[in-house]
Amino acid sequence: NNPEKTAEDLDKEFPESVKELQWYLIREKLCEQLDVKISRDDVLAVAKDVTRMQFAQYGMINVPDDVLDKYAQEMLTKKEQIDNLTARAVEKALAAKVMETVTLADKHVSLEEFNKLFEAQD
Repeated sequence: NNPEKTAEDLDKEFPESVKELQWYLIREKLCEQLDVKISRDDVLAVAKDVTRMQFAQYGMINVPDDVLDKYAQEMLTKKEQIDNLTARAVEKALAAKVMETVTLADKHVSLEEFNKLFEAQD
């Protein structure tokens, strides 16, 4: 429906859209199975983390919490940023839940074995 997009553009972007959709569906299913839920406070915490990192980029490390709160609250007034921050909060909560649930085992592999793991992905 976008007149600015050509069929060629759509063909080029389609594979990435499919990957994004697959990850979205996987994430939603995992959240359902692991009973992962987030609150507005979780999204606000992510917004504060993002704000803190933005200030740190400019060398401002010890920014007071009230300033972080103000900027984080401002971020939560824009729909696109709310969607992005919500997705980050979901992924953060999901990662924490998965880490509680799974047991990791260390496995030493050679460089060749490690590289083969990535070749199989292509």
